[in-house]
Amino acid sequence: MPAGSTTSKRRATRIRHHYIGVVASRIRDHFQRTAIIIGIKGNICIGELRSNDIDLFKLLSQFNNLFLDFGGHKRAAGFSMEQKNLERFIEELPKFIANQRHNSNKVQKSYEAEAVIKKSDIHILEPIMPFGETNPAPILTDGVSIYTIDNKFRIIEMG
Repeated sequence: MPAGSTTSKRRATRIRHHYIGVVASRIRDHFQRTAIIIGIKGNICIGELRSNDIDLFKLLSQFNNLFLDFGGHKRAAGFSMEQKNLERFIEELPKFIANQRHNSNKVQKSYEAEAVIKKSDIHILEPIMPFGETNPAPILTDGVSIYTIDNKFRIIEMG
């Protein structure tokens, strides 16, 4: 990774291929960062991506010539590719992510709270969970700050 990069690579063994999507989701939720998990079996790489701030389908569309197959939506996506294309994907990926973040930082975000709820009372939202692409988490205020929550009732400050 380039010097000063906020990207982190780790190697794990013994993650079964059918769990990599779950692992990517948990990493994204825990660290509040984009997670990309790639499993290799034989000559084929299977990748799962999860993000809260990057359009993953757009990301994969930029690399469609490298994939055997890909699909998903803004916050969750996956792909398969021949292993010979993996190194190029890994080299180009940080550039695309940095560009996406740079462009999103140019946009001044403003939020309008949908409800006033004390942070200690957020469990009353459980009936409308889980939150996701088609059921976004509400934007809330406690009268002091604007925040939202994730599916584990963790508070995410929004400014």
